[in-house]
This record gives sequence, structure tokens and C-alpha cells, in this order.
Amino acid sequence: MQFTQSLYSQAGDLLDSFPRLTDHDDYIVDGQLINLERLRDTSFVLSGTEKDDLLDIAMAESPDAGYAQALLSLLIDTMFMPTLPDIGEESFIALPPQLPVADISVNLQIYPNPTDDILNIQIPIASDITAHREILLHEMITGRLVKSIDVSNLSIVTFTLDDFISGVYMATLNENGVATYTQRFIIQY
Repeated sequence: MQFTQSLYSQAGDLLDSFPRLTDHDDYIVDGQLINLERLRDTSFVLSGTEKDDLLDIAMAESPDAGYAQALLSLLIDTMFMPTLPDIGEESFIALPPQLPVADISVNLQIYPNPTDDILNIQIPIASDITAHREILLHEMITGRLVKSIDVSNLSIVTFTLDDFISGVYMATLNENGVATYTQRFIIQY
């Protein structure tokens, strides 16, 4: 279902009224306003200022950096790869060998991202094996729940994107009704 122009205007008004008290608030609003304009205008072209804003967000130490990187990749039709600083070999700490990799997972693994056909979500091991677990997929602009998947006994879920439109989405893993992991992903047809 496509937005009507009045819904785009309402979304823009909501973003414009969002309080900007921190850099993080600015990053959220600026990124969402650019994405909203991209969705509203099929002939949207990223301006130099908008590109600079997204680059600033993408290079920031912020949870919004990945979103800006994905949006840049989508809008400039190239994979965004930030230049990482040289921190020296002495900055790396070896993990103890008894720690399995799954125990240090910090997020959902979603691939391919961006995607246009199928989506795979690798689910971290549950801390409580009796927990009811589900993945909720929401549109980022509207917050609308698009899909809910029971993953209580799964470690990976794969599905087609036939019922989705192009855009940015948020996958949230809930355990017993509490959000435990989130990850953004992009669908681009």
C-alpha cells in the first residue's frame, strides 16, 4: 500500500515537531526527513547538503550510523564503506577460547541487506529456552507492523518479500513481550 501525499505531509509535520535536544535526535530527524522525501518523490536526487548530512551521521559514533550508511548506499547506488581509523594492533583483545561465538552476539544478523527478494534473519541464542520469542517487522517511517513471526524454536528464519514495498524496516526480537534485539534493513526493488 502506497502512502497518499497527505500522509507524507503528516509524517513530515511529525518529524518537524520532534524535539531536537541531542545530536542523536538530530540524526534521527535528518535521516528520516531525507528518507521521507525519497519515498514521496520518485525522481528524488540527493543534494550535496543532504549527502553531507548523511555522511556526518554515517561517520558518527551513533546507533543511527548504520541507518545513514544504508540510506547512502541506497541513494548513491554504491555500497557505503566508511574508512576506519587505524587503532593499532595493541588495541585488540583476544577473547578467551572457552567463549563460544554465539554468547557474544550483540544483535540480529540480517542478510542480504539491502535486499529485493528474500530476507534471512539469524536469531541469537535465547537466554531462557522457555521464552516465547517473536520477530516483529515494522516500517520505519510509519511504525506500522508489517509482519510477526513466531521464532521460539528457531535459530534462523528465511522468507520472501512479496508483501513488502521498498523502504527501511526495523526487525525486533521480542522475548516474552520485551524487545531484546533490533536491527534495521532495507528493501530496494
